[in-house]
Amino acid sequence: MIRKLSLLSLAFGIALCNSDAIIAQDIDNNDLYFTYIQLPLSPIKSTKSYQASVIQKFEDVIKTKTDLYNQDLAKSEEEFKKAMEAHTLLQKMEDDKYAAAMTAWNKKPKAEQILYANQFPQRTVIPMPTKREVLPPDLPKTYDTQLLAGKYIRLEGFNNTNDNPVNISVSLYGFNSEPPVVKDRVSQKATAATGTIPAKPEIRKYYYEIRYKHMMSYKMEVAGQGVITEQFPAELDTYSEFKTTEYDSISTLERNWPLNKAKTMEQIQDKVVYDNLAYITSLINDKYGYVRVKYGTLLSVVDEKKDYQDYKEAYVAAENGYKLITESANKSAAYPELDKAIGLWENAMKQSQPNNKKARVDGDVTEITILNLIEAYIWKDDYINAKAWIDKLKTLDPSRKGKRRLEGYEALLKRNKTRFDANQ
Repeated sequence: MIRKLSLLSLAFGIALCNSDAIIAQDIDNNDLYFTYIQLPLSPIKSTKSYQASVIQKFEDVIKTKTDLYNQDLAKSEEEFKKAMEAHTLLQKMEDDKYAAAMTAWNKKPKAEQILYANQFPQRTVIPMPTKREVLPPDLPKTYDTQLLAGKYIRLEGFNNTNDNPVNISVSLYGFNSEPPVVKDRVSQKATAATGTIPAKPEIRKYYYEIRYKHMMSYKMEVAGQGVITEQFPAELDTYSEFKTTEYDSISTLERNWPLNKAKTMEQIQDKVVYDNLAYITSLINDKYGYVRVKYGTLLSVVDEKKDYQDYKEAYVAAENGYKLITESANKSAAYPELDKAIGLWENAMKQSQPNNKKARVDGDVTEITILNLIEAYIWKDDYINAKAWIDKLKTLDPSRKGKRRLEGYEALLKRNKTRFDANQ
């Protein structure tokens, strides 16, 4: 897995990569991208295997609700059966009364029947009973937990095997949503007529907003250590909002909702489950995994035809070194090339004359040389020398763009050093 750039790295990379020549026209600051393996904040050194599982804690709730529904359904059937039996009995009683009345009527003389025609017997029909409707409960969607675990839960840098594994279990506590609320927005603002342009009325669109969440937690266990972490991320216990399709009127929205409800609610449930599992995986890997991270920066070179061959050679060596960083977490494959570049830059710094504009290594060249050195030492995990060059550059009052680049390197140093120290 290659993780997206962090906000800090992204902002830093964009700022650097959008820069023009930072110091002077004879200096090129070229975009440089590579992928590195980020060290974990809490390394697990006893194994390189993991197993993942997903537990649906709400299955008992589903069973309870389903059992109650089935019981109520059976009760409704029994009530209807008894009502039908009572109806049959009552109807028979009424029919017997009607038959007796008809027998008595038929015995009356014709003259009496004509005289009392308004008393002709009427058959009473007992209304048929209706079965009490039992609405099925709203149940959270259940998932193939084995499929979810295999697709969404990974511990980067570890093998998914049963060889003394780190056991990662993620618990799902069930989907929750609030009733949909009608919302609207202005899709066209009203405008007055001007000249030949006619007036425009305000147009509103109507939609439902549905607030939802699905709480989850995760636990990690290591043989010989027991549970190393169990977390209930607070972010997953807050509601998110889902916006349905828009309509031109509230009545159209309400009329279409019953047709779209089932599909929409399933879509929301899938989204929150997949998003939350991905988020939990990112939390786990940030602390325990060896994640491949994309990184963007600048590599500077003096673009003069004469007297700067050493800078060109250092540039090539550094570029080759950074490309080799991706090969392993300890970055050792990159060291020979980075050492070559560092040697050339530090040798050039012996000629540094920041206040002499005619010097080969003047203030502008001094600044980009130190910036190159700072980054190279950071990626060699030589934080003492990196900090020394940071302090050196600060004494030279760097340019505005140089300061911005320096701030990015200070953040990079802090981030990388924290992880490096944790793995020693």
